[in-house]
Amino acid sequence: MSPGRPEQQSFDRPITTPGQLLVEGRVPEMFFREMVPACGCESLLEVRTFGDISKDNLQTRLELFAQKAAFKEQVKRLGVIRDAESSNANSAFQSVQAALRDAQLPVPSRMQDLEGNPLSVGVFILLLLLGSGMAATSQSHEGTICRIRVGPRRHRSPAWPCCPEGCDSVASESVPSSQRIYL
Repeated sequence: MSPGRPEQQSFDRPITTPGQLLVEGRVPEMFFREMVPACGCESLLEVRTFGDISKDNLQTRLELFAQKAAFKEQVKRLGVIRDAESSNANSAFQSVQAALRDAQLPVPSRMQDLEGNPLSVGVFILLLLLGSGMAATSQSHEGTICRIRVGPRRHRSPAWPCCPEGCDSVASESVPSSQRIYL
């Protein structure tokens, strides 16, 4: 990638936290980079984009990232978030597993689980739902683990100042309230 591209700039930033979150695309990177400090996690987690969904692109980024001295010295947890595009969550998960394996990094056997020692790796797959408003669903092998829907801004919740109250959840009865995310 050329030096001025957002993906390259994202990976060129210094590694300063034990947790690193790699996300597919620039928009998710911006979203999660805003969410991390809003949740008070800026000393624990940094967010970077690996660019597009191609396995080769993710594998190359993982290989280059894991070779950095700061990665080897500081990083204890690595998360990868990508969306399933038009495929199902299992296909997307298998693609990330292959990229991790080919990059010689720990490969989790299940979505949403952190596995590996001394480096723990987790994979999270988002499925995009079409309809009114923006919505995304994260799924595991067993089914939906959480659903996210961004609704109109009304007023801020005292529990989560970064989240406006009244945002609709698309969570169904099959999603326990402890796994619902309201934005």
